Amino acid sequence: KGGGGGGGGSGGGATSSRNGSPVVSRQNTGDSNTAAAAAAALSQQFMGLLYVRLIRGEDMLARDRNGRSDPFVKLVLGRQKRKSSTRYNTIQPVWEEEFEFIVGEDELLNNKTLQLDVWDRDPFNQKDFMGKLELDTRAVVRRCTLAGCQVTERMELQSTSTGALVLEFEFLSVAGTPDPGGLAPEETSPT
Repeated sequence: KGGGGGGGGSGGGATSSRNGSPVVSRQNTGDSNTAAAAAAALSQQFMGLLYVRLIRGEDMLARDRNGRSDPFVKLVLGRQKRKSSTRYNTIQPVWEEEFEFIVGEDELLNNKTLQLDVWDRDPFNQKDFMGKLELDTRAVVRRCTLAGCQVTERMELQSTSTGALVLEFEFLSVAGTPDPGGLAPEETSPT
């Protein structure tokens, strides 16, 4: 795999890593090296795409006079915002909708939460709060990674007297992803 003529000359504590790139050693860094190594490992393993499938709501709060609601869900991870469709006249909504979020260093290192807010849509673009979930992004990614498949969970809504969401999570890591198409340079050269 291409041999990097690593940074030869001036020392200053520089050595070569396995891939030939220069590594600068520091003295008296202790915990900062450990923290940096942990952050790099976390970033590589847990960066990728998080798929959140909003399956259904159960026993949602009735916010309309008819004893029902018109619920929809706003999903937010950092600056990424998504919104489900509205399900009318129900406290047992079924969505079966999937949302994709990019999980990068910012989301992991700054411990961004995946926030789901449930709202009741009313006429004239008014809305009433019905509950929320705040999920630790790292914990969700970790569960998916350990399971090695989709993870389905029923989660009780917070800040409300009743209601739950059934969600399915899947995480696709960018670590170790093969090249798309799988063509190596030597396959394209004439023989």
